[in-house]
This record gives sequence, C-alpha cells and structure tokens, in this order.
Amino acid sequence: AGVDPEAEENAVLARLEEASSIAGEAVALADTLMTLGENTERTLIRASAYKHHGIIHAARAAATSQPEVTAAAREQARDSLLTAYSIYRDAANRALSVTGRLASYPLLNAVALWTYLARQGGRTRKVRDVLQSKDSVMTELERLTEQFAGAPPAEGAKRFWDRTDRINLEVLRSLVSRRLHRPPSSPQWQDFAARFREEFQRASPREIDSVTKQLRLLTLLLGTEAPELDALARLYREIA
Repeated sequence: AGVDPEAEENAVLARLEEASSIAGEAVALADTLMTLGENTERTLIRASAYKHHGIIHAARAAATSQPEVTAAAREQARDSLLTAYSIYRDAANRALSVTGRLASYPLLNAVALWTYLARQGGRTRKVRDVLQSKDSVMTELERLTEQFAGAPPAEGAKRFWDRTDRINLEVLRSLVSRRLHRPPSSPQWQDFAARFREEFQRASPREIDSVTKQLRLLTLLLGTEAPELDALARLYREIA
C-alpha cells in the first residue's frame, strides 16, 4: 500500500511539535539563567536557544499544507529568530566596546540570521525596525576580514575554530552579496568546500558536526530558490 500523504504530514508535524516543546523549555530555562546574572556564556546560550526554537518553527511552516498552521509557524519562527539575532548583535557590540575588536562568533551568527530575516521577514515593520542595513552588514564583514588579515591563522587548540570562522566569514560575505554561485567556471562555494574539507582532516567528529550543522540549519532556513542559495545547499552537501 502507498503512503498516506496526510498521515505522513501529521507524523512529521507531531515530531516537530514535540521538538518545539523541548525548544520552548530550553528558551524558558535560558531566560531564567539570565535572571541569575548576565555573562557572555549565558547570553550566547540564550541566543542559541531562541535560534533553535525559531528553526524548528520554520521547519513546521515548511512541513504543513495547512495555511493557518503555516502562517502561525512562520510568525513564531520570525519572532524567535529576530530575538536570537538581537541577542547575538548585542553580544557582538558589547565585545567591540570592551576589547575594540570584533568577536567573530556572535557576529557571524547574527549575520547568518540576518540573511534569513532580510529575505523572509523584511517586509514587516517589526523586523525592519531591528535589522541593520545590508551596507552596514557588509561593512562589518569587511572589518572582520581586515581583522583576520592582521593576525596569522591560529595553531594548536584554537586552530579549527579560528580557521573555519575565516571560511564562514567568506561564505557569508558571498551570500550577502549574492555571489556564492559565481564565477560560473569555478564558483566560490567549491573553493570554500575544499577549504572546509582540508580543515576537517585535522578535526574531531564533534568539531566537524558543529560546522556542518550550522550550514545545514542555514540551508533549511533559506531554501534553494535563488542561485546563491542553491550554491549554499551544494556547499553543505559537499562537506556533510
């Protein structure tokens, strides 16, 4: 017998509902942690909780054929991802004010969420009032590029994260400028894939999973409709 599409959809939605409940509990716990005192670790845990909560709702929106469920899930995804974006942005701003240097982790996470919100939520005033402009995003990415250029790539324990941050920075620059699929003869995503694979040769499974997971989640959020988004999906499949 063939698979019942409605039953299959309901099963997927049930799993996502359960995941949403767990993610909601993580958000509540992260919010509670902040009442005990704010620090960088707790701030980034809270941002991550909201990010994953939003991604689950984005998956719910994509998994259902019910318009009312899709609309509610998209709104929840947008709200949670906008909160995550704001937390990462604040963390990046705080690091800059304290050290005079850009912190790559919160900044790159903020830009990754910006790529989704600018496309999917940019027509709503709530999002427009919070999101920075594309020119501002590119200026920060250029500044981080210069910052990396001024220091040699790390060795030892910090090697993997430092070097993959540098690649992720270039991926996001190409994604924001919508050039990840260019030039036609040798698109940028292929070079990035080769560089990731080189770093993966020296990495642990946990480290590799962390990098590929972030690209998978971004691909899930953005889809493949535009050429540069299809290139991002190809990049993920190449290194997964």
